[in-house]
Amino acid sequence: MKHLNIVVFVVVGAAVLVAAYAIGLLVRQTRMPDVELPSQEVAEPNTVPSQDAVAASRRASRRPEEPTEEERAAARHARAEQLAKMKTLTEEEKQQFRDKIRQQFTAGADKQRQALPTPIRQKPQGTQTTTVNVNEPSQGDAAGERAAEEETSEPNTIDQN
Repeated sequence: MKHLNIVVFVVVGAAVLVAAYAIGLLVRQTRMPDVELPSQEVAEPNTVPSQDAVAASRRASRRPEEPTEEERAAARHARAEQLAKMKTLTEEEKQQFRDKIRQQFTAGADKQRQALPTPIRQKPQGTQTTTVNVNEPSQGDAAGERAAEEETSEPNTIDQN
């Protein structure tokens, strides 16, 4: 008996899946009745670049060469001079230097912000703007009626007797 129940369950399940697939096809056909699939014709055949062209583009896209030992030594020496100069500066000169650097960075950031386009928000066409006076209650407005009653009534007081 159990074996028969399993067979019936599998058959009914398969029938439900087939029916759902058929209904899906019918819905698709009614929504898009005359849609043709695009043809498989290729306008231009794909061309494969030669190995020489690929190698040349890879060589061109490589990083620039690393600096030589002489260039590194010169950069270290310049940095050491800058640090020695900063150690000998007074607090006022250090503050002026910091302000100068800060101004350079903020000026660059301001230029970048000005270069960015600002989005313009326009009101959608066909919309209307309604103005509601909150001091005057409209007809059938329970909140407006309560507000009018509160204005005329005396404020609540608490007796502390």
